[in-house]
Amino acid sequence: MNKKLIIIPLILLLFLPFFISKSSYSNINFTTEEINWINEHKTITLSYDPIYAPIEFMDESNNYSGLSSDYIKWINSNTNLNIKIETSKNWTKVLEKLKTKNIDLSGAITKTTKRNKYILFTEPFISLPNIIIGRDTIDKNFTLSDMDGFTVAVVKNYAIHDYIEENYPNINIITVDSSKEGLKRVSFGMTDAFIGDIAQVSSNLDNLNLTNLKYINETEFTYNLSFGVRDDYDILVSILNKSLASIPQEEKDKIYNKWINIKPYENRKLKSYMLYTSIALLLIISLVLINNIYLSKKIKEKTKELTATNNKLELLNNNLNNLVLKRTGKLSESIKKLTKTKDELSEIKKMISLNELIIGLSNELDSPIGNIKTINSFMRISNDSFSKKLTSNDISKDYLIKYSQQLNENINLLDSSIRKTNHLNSSLKKLKLHEKIDTDNFINLNLLITELKKEYIFKYKNINMDLIINMDDNLNDLEVPKNQISFIIKELIDNSLFHAYNQTNIYEILLNFIITKENLIISIKDHGMGIKEENLSKIFDPFFTTTRQRGSIGLGLFIVYNIVNNILKGKIDLKTSDAGTTFKITIPRNSCCSNQK
Repeated sequence: MNKKLIIIPLILLLFLPFFISKSSYSNINFTTEEINWINEHKTITLSYDPIYAPIEFMDESNNYSGLSSDYIKWINSNTNLNIKIETSKNWTKVLEKLKTKNIDLSGAITKTTKRNKYILFTEPFISLPNIIIGRDTIDKNFTLSDMDGFTVAVVKNYAIHDYIEENYPNINIITVDSSKEGLKRVSFGMTDAFIGDIAQVSSNLDNLNLTNLKYINETEFTYNLSFGVRDDYDILVSILNKSLASIPQEEKDKIYNKWINIKPYENRKLKSYMLYTSIALLLIISLVLINNIYLSKKIKEKTKELTATNNKLELLNNNLNNLVLKRTGKLSESIKKLTKTKDELSEIKKMISLNELIIGLSNELDSPIGNIKTINSFMRISNDSFSKKLTSNDISKDYLIKYSQQLNENINLLDSSIRKTNHLNSSLKKLKLHEKIDTDNFINLNLLITELKKEYIFKYKNINMDLIINMDDNLNDLEVPKNQISFIIKELIDNSLFHAYNQTNIYEILLNFIITKENLIISIKDHGMGIKEENLSKIFDPFFTTTRQRGSIGLGLFIVYNIVNNILKGKIDLKTSDAGTTFKITIPRNSCCSNQK
């Protein structure tokens, strides 16, 4: 009897591992074959794309992170699978390792014809549409079918590359190492568009702060993201599919909302933009109105005084010959009044110039203000309609899609209005920056030109530009006010590059510096198409530009003119023909070179 009591516990201990193993799969209906396979394969190796945020990426602590990472963590915690993470340099390396069976699993991947030859795929765990991103100067919502001849950037070895190559052979594909690089290429004008999935593009646009990009359209190609499995592990596909299917829906929703939060972000962004832009525009409009009233009053007063003074001068001149000997004292007094009147006239001209600037600013603000009013009205009506449908539980999928599309269109229009307002604000800040010479901000002219040349070589490295600089030898020790001289040179060079040439030209700019006993002379010459005769009298006017449709607002040459004439007490001359344009700036040495060594 005692022997039997001893044998029964021994038998229970012998079979205990089997019962424990079976209990680990109580929530997932694994077959005996699948359980045995898991027990035989103690470690499964997975590698992932280190820069595919927010789906998967390497975080600041060099750990596997992102949406797909959270799925793997759940599987590790709820099955006997032990998935070990291996880091790879890039996505191309991940595919190579999977193909050569150096790893067992890849992170998030989309099934393609090419990949199907050496990879098995689980059921998709998330779907993400691919979208087209272009510069904000594009006014057409084109699709892939409209993009024959376009140059498009895609991330190297991503599924969208294969899809475009197979279905749209007339699109020129440029591969990049990351979504960030692709977006920068579009922003800098190196490609026409970038195509990537909406989650990654949204994440990178937030981080890069590229203000000249916009959403163009959604493509018909969607990333149905699965886990990739080496082609001899078909049983692992079945195990993973069962594991993915057993994840509770609330857990999937939690993971999705943690990493992908596009619509709430857009709504917050819209509300924030509307609030801050409305406040800023109200302040600007108030200042414009106050200044207009004040300036109108002062101009009327001064004009009246000037008329009266001119009448007195005319009367004085008619009698001057008869009174010259008798009224020498009174004549001297009249000359003093004439000098005072001249000074007053100069002040009036300044006020008129300022009034023109303010009127131009007001006209430039009409468009963004009108857009914001339209958006505000639409949002109020649309939101009321949405609230009523929400209350009555009468919201269809088609209505939500249409509502979302209208919201996106208004966000894009608001973005454009904000960028235009910011551009105006930046230009007005430049007026403030250059209103006086900072004696602590002088720089050696030779050093300044060297810095500028390096800047332009880098800035325009992708175009055929030749910047030729000639300087007198006796300019080596000359020091000039950095802010003013740098702004003048850069603005005139950029003006020539932007207006004088087209894409078939060689961009050649000749920069010449001469020093005389009295003056510093700077000339900037291009060999472009010249300036039309009807525009010559207006090019230094505030807000005059011939390329407003390309984003210009017409303040650059106005600021240059004011720096040269009012701050540096010099003058600017212009010669132009169909063979090119030359700006010649003459500045007194005592105005620009007071800190000369």
